[in-house]
Amino acid sequence: MESSPLTGLLACPQEIIDAILVELRPNLAGIAAVARVCHKLYSAATPGLYQSVMIWQPVNVDRFAKIIKDKPHLISFVRRLQVHYHVIPDAGENLPHIFRLLDLFGFQPTLANLVNLESLVIKAGYLPSLEKPHLFRRPEILPNLRSCVLGHDSSVWGLWEIKPVDAALFHPNLENLTLTHCAIKAHTRNRPKDSPPHSTPLKRLWFLNCRIGATSLAEIMKYLRALKNITFKCESRGI
Repeated sequence: MESSPLTGLLACPQEIIDAILVELRPNLAGIAAVARVCHKLYSAATPGLYQSVMIWQPVNVDRFAKIIKDKPHLISFVRRLQVHYHVIPDAGENLPHIFRLLDLFGFQPTLANLVNLESLVIKAGYLPSLEKPHLFRRPEILPNLRSCVLGHDSSVWGLWEIKPVDAALFHPNLENLTLTHCAIKAHTRNRPKDSPPHSTPLKRLWFLNCRIGATSLAEIMKYLRALKNITFKCESRGI
């Protein structure tokens, strides 16, 4: 009896199966369909499915956190992660900002476990306050992170306050950092004792529609010895 097409595919060398999956990679639905065929194809297709993850709305944050918790072997596959939360509140409505939602869903511990993550994007329509993003306060977290984009869509509800020393100066490998609609404060005098000052490897820094004063900028620049490019689109008001 002649083998079925499926059996013939499974009989192919792993290199050929991998090449087929590379061709399918732009089409995640196609990879997902292949992964459902059988366990062998699932094992081969899964890395491509989780290499780049985009999450919209808190319910999907919850789902992703549960998947990672139930299947920890997926952690090593995630290289790029985008989290979007673009709910615009009605007048007077008090919506929790995205980092409180991430805490609620247990997402920050999940994100901290993504040891191979290279690119992180977190954008939201509502980020009223963020003084201490825990994800960046310890340099051993996200050790392979190279690129990070943080910010919200507009400054209608006031600028998002962030201490860039947490995000840029303590991280050992971050090379590209973009901050959007932020009030930049350099509080390096209050630096944690376990995080001594050091030269950051940051090469490219974007301040988009941010507010930063000369004092804060001068303090930040003390540590950006590898900086090749800095882009401003911001107010010149002091902080």
